[in-house]
Amino acid sequence: MHCSCKILKSFSICSLAICSFLLTSCRGDEVVYPTIGTQVTEEVRQGGLYVLCEGNMGTNKARLDYVNLESGTYYSNWYGAQNPNQLKELGDVGNDIQQYGGKLYAVINCSHKVEVMDLQARHIAQIDIPNCRYITFYGNKGYISAYVGSVADGDMLGSVFEIDTATMAITREVKVGHQPDELCIMEDKLYVCNSGGYLPNRYDSTVSVIDLHSFNEIKQIPVGLNPTRLRVDNQHKLWVCCQGNYYSVKPSVAVVKNGEVIRRIETPCANIAIYGTTAYVLDAENKKLRLYSTDNFSEQESPFDLSKYEHPYGLLPTEDGLFLTDAKNYVSSGVLHCLGYDGKERWQAKTGDIPGHLCLINRAYELYETK
Repeated sequence: MHCSCKILKSFSICSLAICSFLLTSCRGDEVVYPTIGTQVTEEVRQGGLYVLCEGNMGTNKARLDYVNLESGTYYSNWYGAQNPNQLKELGDVGNDIQQYGGKLYAVINCSHKVEVMDLQARHIAQIDIPNCRYITFYGNKGYISAYVGSVADGDMLGSVFEIDTATMAITREVKVGHQPDELCIMEDKLYVCNSGGYLPNRYDSTVSVIDLHSFNEIKQIPVGLNPTRLRVDNQHKLWVCCQGNYYSVKPSVAVVKNGEVIRRIETPCANIAIYGTTAYVLDAENKKLRLYSTDNFSEQESPFDLSKYEHPYGLLPTEDGLFLTDAKNYVSSGVLHCLGYDGKERWQAKTGDIPGHLCLINRAYELYETK
């Protein structure tokens, strides 16, 4: 069923919240603290959506919210409700979230860990990785980029760590370029953006290519200054967001095929997603969602009007609609928007601080609500 969702006014939950604070349900020695759900839509579909809210650095306010798409209900701080014994809850700065098999993996940057959960977001394990950034998966292995060098000593070469998804052990490490960010896998190769993001006037400009069999870096592809995000399209091309230097070198999207840049699109690119034969490029600077054909790179007419958004941020196109977040002022609650491909808003929900990363749960895995 499609997410052609009618907007409903969120009902007041103050009295419900007070009652829920006073009540607990006990199963043996376990105390379960329920989260409060807000109905956001009448028309529903299968599955669920996790919203990882970054929280400001140093505030320990990373938060995981959950949308039950089968009931049309938005749950704030779902992780906290599911894990009442985690004293610091999720941690400091949520930077990425992905599902692999029956587990969720949340990369918590300033807490230097990957939080491993079941699909109900209940804690399973913690993998300690310094300054971890993003994660991807291939063949029962996880691959995590990390800023592991020190600004003070000048060693800013980053690493990619390989983990075994059965044991959660770190199995291999490879050095890449300066301060690696997003990464993806294509044809037994791992591609990693080397941003140099903490190095003003010394940004990196390459994508590292790692052979997954030997786990060695086999080449670096020059793509443009300060690459941060990348995606693979249906024709095995890489689309790489290059941020420039925020002054004299303008941002762009580099399209890479067979190790070379074959097209450069001059546009700001705060985020990018590819769905079908369309590349969705979020130009947050001009509050536009630009659409490009992955076949011929032509820009298509966009039905999405982001002029009323304060700071458009997270982006996820799906078969049932496009999810887009607004980080607002970056210090208080943001908003998750569900949009149709006609550009019309279907529903919205209030989120935690800086909602930046979205994970649609694979429908093959069952999700449960708190009892």
